Amino acid sequence: RKSLSRAASLGNSKAQEMLGLGGRKSQNGTLQVQRQGYLFKKPFSKKSGLRGNWQKRFFVLKDSFLFWYNVKPAVAFDMSPLGCLPLGGCSVFPMGKESGGFVFEVSHPDFNNHVLQLKSKDKAEVDDWIKVLQDCSKATWQNAMLGDALIQKLKHVGTTLEKEKEAALQEARRNAEQWSDLRNQKLQIMEEQVERQRQYEVALLAEKERAAEIEDEVESRNAALERERRQQEEERLRLEMMQKKLDAAYGAILKLEAALERRQRTDLEGMSSKPELQAHIATIKSFMNSRDGQGSVADAPPS
Repeated sequence: RKSLSRAASLGNSKAQEMLGLGGRKSQNGTLQVQRQGYLFKKPFSKKSGLRGNWQKRFFVLKDSFLFWYNVKPAVAFDMSPLGCLPLGGCSVFPMGKESGGFVFEVSHPDFNNHVLQLKSKDKAEVDDWIKVLQDCSKATWQNAMLGDALIQKLKHVGTTLEKEKEAALQEARRNAEQWSDLRNQKLQIMEEQVERQRQYEVALLAEKERAAEIEDEVESRNAALERERRQQEEERLRLEMMQKKLDAAYGAILKLEAALERRQRTDLEGMSSKPELQAHIATIKSFMNSRDGQGSVADAPPS
């Protein structure tokens, strides 16, 4: 946009220099014009078949030339008008009142039977425009030729401006394409980063789930080991209790065996003549020997 603005500004300055209008200013710094203001205009066409709608345009009358623009120019004399009409030898006639205002027209034999119709709602304004245009129509043939040259110069300036604008537009398009490519590259990099971040989060979540499973498995194994330890402890206590009972029974047997031996030595017939008691003692001694891996109970010292 800045390039286009610079091109338009430069072209406007060049056009004024080419037309020799750059230095002709009034005391307040603006170019002198004979008349300017808004009028309604019909398309420039043959008088026998005037067609088209009225269009509001801003007109500037300057040095026997009539210029018109879409809107009032930002400067006193803009060198890029919509149209320019040399007024030398032109005829200006009022056409009376029509719907919406008072009409007048500008014609010339060289216009090939074409006329320029203008309209304003204010009759006094129309009369003033007609008077000023009639005065300007008295311009010499040389001024008419100057108008042709002016038109050609305006066309050349317009072509130059169009080329500069086109070059600026092409540059702007190239810059826009470069920015678009950079933007797309950045978007692609951002998408790749987002995808990597997503994959990392998925992997991290899987690792957390695996760690939780391992933790649960460790807790389960620890609980099983604790139960097994308690069972072993209970079994150890039970075996110790049983061992104590067996030791007590073994001691009682030793005492009983010793007592039997003493009675046998003293010929106590009542005790030695009981084979059931002797068999019972032998059974207990055999069990104790196989349980503890010791020798014969008879080999143990008497208590």
